[in-house]
This record gives sequence, structure tokens and C-alpha cells, in this order.
Amino acid sequence: MNMMQPSKAVSPIFIGRWTPKILFSLKERPYRHGQLRRQLGAVSQRMLTRTLRNLDATGLIVRRTGAKAMAVGYSLTRLGKTIIAPLHVPLGQAIPQEDDC
Repeated sequence: MNMMQPSKAVSPIFIGRWTPKILFSLKERPYRHGQLRRQLGAVSQRMLTRTLRNLDATGLIVRRTGAKAMAVGYSLTRLGKTIIAPLHVPLGQAIPQEDDC
């Protein structure tokens, strides 16, 4: 990786349509898979799973399993919180909020 262009390391993460929406949802609180899917609305099961796996692999979110076999939750990691913080204004304005609809 070229240290003069750190944005190239991060920019592929934000190419997808659902990535910023997932990150901003997880900013509020941890979500289980089904809760997150309902929160996002029109995302397909396949796309949500793919995006969550990519975000977990990049270290922006963490996948946690609960005591029950089906209790899987997702939350932002420290890295995820630091990346989302400076992007809050530009991306937050681009994503319609419920009260804006």
C-alpha cells in the first residue's frame, strides 16, 4: 500500500450502496441480523450478508454470537467508529432520515 494515498485503502469499503447505511445504523446501537435488515428496508438477504461479511473482514464491525445458536449480533469496532465519525456530516446528509420522508 502506498502510504501517500491512505484513502485508497479505505475507499473500496464505501463503494457499495449499503455499506454507509449499515455503518450509520450500527453507530446508534448493536443490531441482530434480522433487526438490521428491517432497519434498512429494501436490502436483500444476500446483499446484507455479503456486506456484513466484508465489513467484518475489514475490521469495521464485529460479529458476535450469543448464548443461543441463532443470536448473532453486529456492532461497530473502535476502527469503525473512528472511520465513521469524520464522514458523519457528508454521508449523514446523503442518507434520508425517517423524519425527512
